[in-house]
Amino acid sequence: MAHIKLEHDLYEGRDSSWPITFGMKNFMGRDKQNYDVIHDLALSGKTIDGYDAELGYIIKPLSQIHIDADNFEGVYYNLEKPIMVDQDLKNKLLVWFSPFPDRFDAAAEMRMFCAEHQRWPDLSRRVANNTFILRLADSNLISGSFFQNTQTFPDYEEKIQQLIRKMAAENAVGSDNVVIYGDSRGGTGAFVHALLGGYQAVMLDPLMDRRTLDDGLIDSAIVQDFIPENFVARINGLLLNSTLSPDKIKVLSSDSLLGNYPFLVQLDVRKFTLLNLDYKMFVDYNGDRSHGVFVTGNFPLALQYLNEFLYAPDIKAVTEQIPDLYLDSRDWDARPIKLSRAYTFQYESDGLKILRSAYEAETSLLFHFKAVLDIGRKYHLEIISDQDLGHLCLVSNAKAEREDLELEEGQATFSARKHWTAIQFDNSKVAGWHAKIRAVKLVTLN
Repeated sequence: MAHIKLEHDLYEGRDSSWPITFGMKNFMGRDKQNYDVIHDLALSGKTIDGYDAELGYIIKPLSQIHIDADNFEGVYYNLEKPIMVDQDLKNKLLVWFSPFPDRFDAAAEMRMFCAEHQRWPDLSRRVANNTFILRLADSNLISGSFFQNTQTFPDYEEKIQQLIRKMAAENAVGSDNVVIYGDSRGGTGAFVHALLGGYQAVMLDPLMDRRTLDDGLIDSAIVQDFIPENFVARINGLLLNSTLSPDKIKVLSSDSLLGNYPFLVQLDVRKFTLLNLDYKMFVDYNGDRSHGVFVTGNFPLALQYLNEFLYAPDIKAVTEQIPDLYLDSRDWDARPIKLSRAYTFQYESDGLKILRSAYEAETSLLFHFKAVLDIGRKYHLEIISDQDLGHLCLVSNAKAEREDLELEEGQATFSARKHWTAIQFDNSKVAGWHAKIRAVKLVTLN
């Protein structure tokens, strides 16, 4: 294992833990005495991953860094499965691009993927059901490249796009149900890859100029000359070719963020939605600090727009006024009060459409009478439907009793031997079966 022992330690004499948690500052001093030391490391596909008190900074190939993540052709990632799964809802994929909170840490994982508690760990509990979360590390150069290609990793962007498509395909997620998210450095990556892949996205103050982070240092992202300092031209070029509607790309920021907002408004705002939050900032915060305060304080706002996109496949607006006559009129003497996940119902102007869902459990479909039937009375039942409804039963909820009932052309006459409360349809219907019921009439004959 190779090491770098610096001849000129800018922070010699600090606490012993300092080189681990803040040691990368040694390579960011404006005197540049150590700045060029790691340029050759990046060119050779290596980075700094840790610190040894006697030997110095630990050098490793990117393929061998210590990181709790899977590796897809050089892209480190984690896939988190949904906490809540509903078979009637569509699967979604939320792609999370790592921010840059620990850029001074000597551990590569902290710089490229950040600490686990900084990865929005409760996100899966706050998003729509059936949402897979793909978390991406920025595994390029010394500390990342804002998820963009470099001469050392010329197809980095394509590998990320391939991974997104792979995870979507393996988890039955359509491209319209992929949502991209990122803040800070992750917002830059999210912006780039949402436009490359044609995905809807939410970004929280995506950095448009990496110098915003420097705060008295030189190149605190340690990307040197491998990518531009400013990303406005790159994003505008992608926006120019984007076919996404502006409402599918939402960027949340504030004009009080003087370190980043002036660059955001240089983008073609006709091609995306830039939301300017009225967010007052302490005047003594520099560009880096104000950016961080804004991001961490506005996760709930980002979550609102994320869920708007994630829920969209399962929600549709009602645009047709439908009179409520088919359930409350004299033609409806029984209605499906006991609903189940095995059946879905669509109210239409000419009846009630019933659809057998893909839910596998055999659950009975019950139509409850408006009133409990009287023992000894004779009744005539007529069900007007466009399909043969198959085997029916009269059931009593109180005693769990039942009696077969045969319909002829949708009609049957019978004497009530029990206090029947409902009609039960047989539960052998397969997924995709459907029928439209226009009326359920029950007439007392004596």
